[in-house]
Amino acid sequence: MKFEKRSGVVSGRPYQTYRAMTRADFHRFCAYCFRHESEVGGQAHFDQDHFEPNAANGGTKKNDYYNLYWCCKECNGAPNKGSTWPSKEEQLQGSVFSDSCKYDPEVVDFRRDGACLWISLTSAGRYSSAVLRLNERTSLRENCEARKRFHKHYTTSIRMLEWAIDKLDRSLRTRPDEKLERWASHLRATVTAYKEFSSRTPFVYGEPPPAPDPLVLESVLDLLG
Repeated sequence: MKFEKRSGVVSGRPYQTYRAMTRADFHRFCAYCFRHESEVGGQAHFDQDHFEPNAANGGTKKNDYYNLYWCCKECNGAPNKGSTWPSKEEQLQGSVFSDSCKYDPEVVDFRRDGACLWISLTSAGRYSSAVLRLNERTSLRENCEARKRFHKHYTTSIRMLEWAIDKLDRSLRTRPDEKLERWASHLRATVTAYKEFSSRTPFVYGEPPPAPDPLVLESVLDLLG
């Protein structure tokens, strides 16, 4: 993911006052592991991270809005990023943190394999992976696996609901029925919401759309046998 911080912000105020804008600019995603707030427990589990930490510059960028990144507390704390910053020698070798405000690290620096492991493609990817312990944190692998599992659930549900709608429509063509039409309309609205949800990029499993009314769904399935 690549993020874009809004232009025209005057830095210099206490960095805490920028929290809402930083959160909005990163669309509630962590700048480093790319998990969404809804997958991590909400806003309370996120901080504003100083991309270049105060320990590396004597605090000269402490209140610089453009140095503030939205970050989950797990990435932001020790033993992960914390106040770590590459030395000048490491920087010359390209061993720096991936910067999701300049490019998309998931395209340039990493790829994810079928086992949800982060495969580093660049020096920045290797440095970020090592410091952030991307392949050591079970929470990141579990998040990736949950996304795949939930996405499969919704695509399977869409196929099942479309099958039921098709059966109802066939019945309605030969025998109009107001109740069946209401059921079909309800299921069509659910399919629309499910498709919109499952097509989001990146897909996140938090904040899912409402499920169909269980009484309606049970009645339809009983009717269709």
